[in-house]
Amino acid sequence: MNLSFKMRFFLLIFWTLFTFVLLTIPMPVSDGSEVSYIDKFVHFILFGCFSFLLSNYFIAKKTSYTIERIIIASFVTSFFYAIMMELIQSYIPSRTRSIYDLLFGLFGIIIFTFVFYGTSKKR
Repeated sequence: MNLSFKMRFFLLIFWTLFTFVLLTIPMPVSDGSEVSYIDKFVHFILFGCFSFLLSNYFIAKKTSYTIERIIIASFVTSFFYAIMMELIQSYIPSRTRSIYDLLFGLFGIIIFTFVFYGTSKKR
């Protein structure tokens, strides 16, 4: 599927805002004694998809950058966004910072980066 530059931009902005809203909604208070695996999976998907969409956006810009440079830029930007979201969550009632959330976000970024790299080599 070949999406236009505008559509890729729209999808990236939508996903960025969707991620922000989803991660800033106050949650029910828990005692913290259990690890929520669903929460970790959500971080994996949210930041992995963000990285994938960002890489696709950079490709659509038709810059002179190599695929490797695009991947590095997307990786750094995505990881920075994940860090910022964890910091923001610490200021939201009933939300906390979690190194595990950050790690699962990082795993998602890494996996989806490999997926992007694999699909971009076929183009």
